Amino acid sequence: MAEYQLHSTDDHREWNAFFKKGATSLKIDPHFLDTSDTFWLSHDRPYPTLYQYTSLDDVLTYFTTSPPSIIHNKAIDIALCFKSAPSNLCGGGYEAKRWFSMVDDFFAKAETAVETAKNSYGITLNFVLDGDGKPWECKADKWLPWDSVWINTDEQSAACFDSDESFCSRFTILNDPAAADWVGMASSGYGKFGPDLSTPLQLWEPDSQSDITTFIDNYLSGRDAGVPSGSSLAFAINIDSAMFDVFSSRSNLSGDERRGYDVVVESSIGGKTPTLVPSETPGEFDLTYHTDTATYAKTISLSNPGSFSGTLTLTDSPTSTHLLPPHVLPPALQAKFDNVTSFSTSNSLSFVSDGEKVYASNVSDPANPTEPKVIGLGSFVSTSQLDDQLLLMTEGNHCYNSHKHNTRSFPLVCDTKTNPATDMCEEILDYSLASVANWQNWLEQAEDSDFTITSCNEYILHGSWGGGSKPSPALFPMDSSSKVGVMVAYESYKNAEESPCGTPVIGVDGIVVSSFSLATHTDTYQTFAVDPSVPSESEGDARVFSIILPVALVASAIAFFVHRRSRRRASSRSFNALSDDDALVI
Repeated sequence: MAEYQLHSTDDHREWNAFFKKGATSLKIDPHFLDTSDTFWLSHDRPYPTLYQYTSLDDVLTYFTTSPPSIIHNKAIDIALCFKSAPSNLCGGGYEAKRWFSMVDDFFAKAETAVETAKNSYGITLNFVLDGDGKPWECKADKWLPWDSVWINTDEQSAACFDSDESFCSRFTILNDPAAADWVGMASSGYGKFGPDLSTPLQLWEPDSQSDITTFIDNYLSGRDAGVPSGSSLAFAINIDSAMFDVFSSRSNLSGDERRGYDVVVESSIGGKTPTLVPSETPGEFDLTYHTDTATYAKTISLSNPGSFSGTLTLTDSPTSTHLLPPHVLPPALQAKFDNVTSFSTSNSLSFVSDGEKVYASNVSDPANPTEPKVIGLGSFVSTSQLDDQLLLMTEGNHCYNSHKHNTRSFPLVCDTKTNPATDMCEEILDYSLASVANWQNWLEQAEDSDFTITSCNEYILHGSWGGGSKPSPALFPMDSSSKVGVMVAYESYKNAEESPCGTPVIGVDGIVVSSFSLATHTDTYQTFAVDPSVPSESEGDARVFSIILPVALVASAIAFFVHRRSRRRASSRSFNALSDDDALVI
């Protein structure tokens, strides 16, 4: 079985969306500064005088003051990867004493918060020690009963791999990097961690499909051969959970352990411009795609349409059964654009790409569409609808969750402003899913609002799920009422370089079909005006880098000086792209 922990989730404004997507395990980075009495959450050095970072106190407030209902009566794991503790913590110096005092203070508050979360909301909140907080030497008996991760590079706890003597009993979670000797650890049954069937083996933090697939398949081979393998294999990831679902689906996971499907339809003849629509038969989809000389058609069939526990099969079928009716962009909306490279209309909403940005408009009255609002970047759009759930897919948007974006000090993930010239992620595919009502309400905000849809949006769930181009999606019902299935056909990832957003298998030339699930239990979005003082899209990054970099350097110099001194039925169609002659009927 494969699970995940979300890595460096230091902007707690993302958490509502994370939990609605299904996350139950987060890693955060409490960062010590010799100029502050607060642990600020940031993997890299934070600059709290310039940015409003999340604090450890904010974490406790989140879980004790009206936490989202989706996590009520659930267990939530929070790994505390303490960063930049003073050197020689056990030496008794001033900064070391201050660090211990700050951690002790948080621990005391956390004990109360854990009780409150449990008694008021049924939340079982589990804190785990990581980073500079791992309990050895003078920390061996600190902050009990919190457990700790074990990492092979820590000399102080090396003996704890196969021992529970003394302080080693605190190290209960194997948590090694992808570069560690996982084959060697498997040959020894993963030390004391393998026989523990209550705790996963955790590795960090691969973001390529090839690596994720290899780790899973090696783990399954050992487990099937009788190697003690913990409760599961958990990945600390920087990518979106939907991307993890897709990437892991190329592995040998099967039955109830499968997280989705990921199948190469054609690799020998290439293939382009796929179109996917649901069939009249539940669990079947009609796929059409082209080469330079011919058109091909296949039927996709799921043996268990309500989950991923069955099999996906592809059979040839006549192209005559796959014809779609013309799809028209309302002329009144077309007139608002100088250039349209892709569009898709579903229900009362139209989405348009001009090759760089994606716009949305309410076309309930086609003759009088609302003014198009920029909702993100992208060179291609497509949609699908099931009952009241509307899915938008885009190509070339900005990936908000990646190693770089999760770990940098600024801008924070939820403060990111994007620019087509610098922030489009080539051949990266995104999803945005919400009820039709939430889509409509989002577009009815005040005119000075920022309409961009990001991973921080809990009302329109958004993220990057894969790599390739020209996606054609179809939603389908799942057994779980809180989920919807996504089947999508697309042209394979052609880039020979790894993507910082997560890299699909490189070297495939053809059509790929992927399937994964998305959460549907979003709350109703109420319109509100955004503070106009927030930087606009055009000025956001410029302000960040022209002001913050020099000030940050000054802040660093001051800090250094101070330290030295004192530290349900698809009702719409898949993608609709414009032909070379710019016809608006497809």
